[in-house]
Amino acid sequence: GDMLSSAGAHKEKGNQHFGRAQYKEAIQEYTAGLEGLDFGGKSSSSEHNVLLATLLANRAACKIKIDNHEEALKDCTSCLNIDPKHGKARYRAITCLRKLDRVREAYDMSVEGLALDPSLEDIIKAKQDMQPIIEEMDSRRSYVDQHKDLPVYDGFPVRLSYDDANGRHFIAKGPIEPGTLVVRSSPVLAVLEDAYLTTRCNACFTEVHDKSRVCPKCDHAVFCARCADNAQVTSVHKGECAALHMLYTTSQFVIENSRDIRIALRILLLKLKRIPPHDGLVEGAAVHDQYSDVLALVSPSVPQDRLVDLVQVASLACAILHMDPEENIDAVSEMVRVLSAFQSNAHELASPVRSENDTWGAALFPTGAILNHSCKPNAVFSIDSDGCLCFYSTRHIEAGEQVYGQYIDVYTPYNERQRSLQSTYEFTCKCQRCSHVGGEPLLEELEGPDRTASEQAEDKALMLRSKANEIVLGPSGERSEEKIALLKEALEVTRGLLNPYHFIVGLIYRSLVGTYFAIKDWANASRYIELLISSYYASLGDDEAPQLLPVEMGRRWHQLAVCRKHLGDEKQAREAQQRALAILTRCMGPNHLDVMMVHDLLKQS
Repeated sequence: GDMLSSAGAHKEKGNQHFGRAQYKEAIQEYTAGLEGLDFGGKSSSSEHNVLLATLLANRAACKIKIDNHEEALKDCTSCLNIDPKHGKARYRAITCLRKLDRVREAYDMSVEGLALDPSLEDIIKAKQDMQPIIEEMDSRRSYVDQHKDLPVYDGFPVRLSYDDANGRHFIAKGPIEPGTLVVRSSPVLAVLEDAYLTTRCNACFTEVHDKSRVCPKCDHAVFCARCADNAQVTSVHKGECAALHMLYTTSQFVIENSRDIRIALRILLLKLKRIPPHDGLVEGAAVHDQYSDVLALVSPSVPQDRLVDLVQVASLACAILHMDPEENIDAVSEMVRVLSAFQSNAHELASPVRSENDTWGAALFPTGAILNHSCKPNAVFSIDSDGCLCFYSTRHIEAGEQVYGQYIDVYTPYNERQRSLQSTYEFTCKCQRCSHVGGEPLLEELEGPDRTASEQAEDKALMLRSKANEIVLGPSGERSEEKIALLKEALEVTRGLLNPYHFIVGLIYRSLVGTYFAIKDWANASRYIELLISSYYASLGDDEAPQLLPVEMGRRWHQLAVCRKHLGDEKQAREAQQRALAILTRCMGPNHLDVMMVHDLLKQS
């Protein structure tokens, strides 16, 4: 009796703390009550079991409040072992499982609970909420079952796989060495930015300097000599040429940026089967995705204001093709869905070594979108001369290991990476690096001595860098002094308060390098490139830096070579170019245009 009375008193105190949102204090009381019951599981005493189950369920509720879902799930499981019909414990367990991305287990638990008690309203609603997610999972599993053995993957060292935790993903068939082409695919949807419509081939995206190749009918497309002779390329443009002409010449359709509408037009024409998927002129082994593969992609939820914009874009695409949007709701809905998928799954088209901030288009590669994100990826992508997406391994990959790419700039600390992934892709990364496994020198551990002052320095330095980056330099470098002054002020703010290899210091170095490079101040550009490269090696490790940031590291070594050549140091320029070539060849392949450029420069030196 005394044991039950004492445990009951601890429960009441715990409830009082819970009511005041004092969750840690409540946990202490519930734990004391459990210890008083000599917690070891179910007893022959019903009163003992009821109190035991209540204490466990209540402690689980507190742990949920402080986001400790793993431990809360353990308490719920223990409670359900005592009383399988405990509705609150079951609902809290379902909540934990969903938070831990174990949706199928949560769904199975809801089914099991409703079989015991069909009247549990919270669980009925939870099951209804999960039903479409489970159906989507089953659909994806079915997709993988149908596609995993297709011969399109025979030429690559990976196979398609599926599980509920990772969704669709690629697994290494056998050991993969660094620098191996993991997978290559052609785009289904590709679009150039407005400024490049008549300077880059609309099929393979290479530069075209011959203005006579601009389409005389729509005046907004150009093709290189190779693609202009390809029947599939010409058939794609033939299908959309009239629509583009109408878009750019009819007053009611005149808009500032046509990219989204051109994507919507391509989607609509694909749906109507007036054009084939965008393949360009692809040579060699590649996965040729179909339009139906786009519909299998996952997209995060779309904000209401963005959804309204997409509906307007889709409706305008219908109008251009003389279709009534209200009579073609299915087409509008599909365009919105694919536009959303494009927004969250497309890869930028850029020349990362030639130009640091020159993104000239975007393309959707369903096969490429299968790779999951890791903040410690083992593969990196590039776009080759055929406009195909290529993933190259950046480190050794074991047989059976998942192949990962990256969705964000991984040269940021844990909190910033998680915030970026959550806001854009709606998931929390649990990769090896984010789980702090392996003891690598994480950026977030590189903090200064005074944490409060350090935080203030971080905020001010980032504000100054952001203000500097808003300054657009004139053709002759106008406003460069103003920009450099702000960036040096940002550096001064960090001095003594942040570790000299802190990621914010590195970001400021990046901006200074870009500014000095733009005004051709080779001495200062060289100085800050050296500091930036040293920062990467110091913060990430000598081996890890070129694996985690291979394109970035290769670009910086190439820029350093350019600076040293301008400064007359041919020997050091050659050494830097050799470092650049070794890193870039491994992560972009020997036939990438940027790699061939570095190779040619090395031969000339």
